[in-house]
Amino acid sequence: MKKLICCVVLILAFFLSSCITIAKNPPVKKGKFPQIYIFDLDNDLKKEIITIEKSPDPEPKYTINIARRESKKLINDVTSLAVPGDFEDIDFSDLNEDSTLQMALYYKSKKGFTNLVIYKLKNDKIIKLYASGDCCDVYAEFASVLGRVKLNRPKCEGSQDCSCEHMPEWETWVWAGEKFIKEP
Repeated sequence: MKKLICCVVLILAFFLSSCITIAKNPPVKKGKFPQIYIFDLDNDLKKEIITIEKSPDPEPKYTINIARRESKKLINDVTSLAVPGDFEDIDFSDLNEDSTLQMALYYKSKKGFTNLVIYKLKNDKIIKLYASGDCCDVYAEFASVLGRVKLNRPKCEGSQDCSCEHMPEWETWVWAGEKFIKEP
């Protein structure tokens, strides 16, 4: 009886550890391309394959491709997006807690501005929800109850670099269910 219980426990532990490994996206090292993520972006119960590739051509430097696996062998391209600058990072978050994921794309423009653009996938089209660029910094927090984006610069004190002196202090935008609104 003890052998049977041990075997069942070992099989369950092996099965559960395999399920956990399969459900996660592999860790992506910054600067390594292509970067591949697998998520159900539009909550249609079909997972999309999001691939970020560095182009051999000078323009656009980076492309984000979204595809969907229709069968074991067939992958259909859904849509793509050219990154208008140097790709830095991408986050996937559920701003409305409705199992629909939004993509927050961070990149540097040709002029060196930090940019954040938030997209969603709807009816196999990429829809821009929010876009902002700043010469200083863009800070996004999507893990809290309300998604927030902070722009511009922190208050300059002491030895901080204030290269964007003409910019006002932090400007905060809050997610209001369908769009970001400026916090008073």
